[in-house]
Amino acid sequence: MHEEMRVHEEVLGDANLIAVRGDVDHNTAPILADALRRATLDGEGRVVLDLCETSFIDSAGISTLLNGLRRLTRERRKLIVVCPPGPPRRVFELLGLVGTFDLVDSVGEATA
Repeated sequence: MHEEMRVHEEVLGDANLIAVRGDVDHNTAPILADALRRATLDGEGRVVLDLCETSFIDSAGISTLLNGLRRLTRERRKLIVVCPPGPPRRVFELLGLVGTFDLVDSVGEATA
């Protein structure tokens, strides 16, 4: 059984933090897409996406992240994905996306 996703958004120093708790799948990816869109349109600086409390991400979630990365790159901004070793990180590895995304193990590392 998958855990319902919740998103928390805040400004953390010069970064826009989006913390996700729960599963990112075809049902919840639009919620994450909205948060990434808000951070892109309303914020400045880098966007830090915290997936530490995420246990599952599917192709819809990855597609959402790729779209967010593309929008931020056009704005000359960075998307940093906090994704420590575990099942979600393994998805990035299996899809060959480790070099595409700026993956770090902690929020502290992302905001340093």
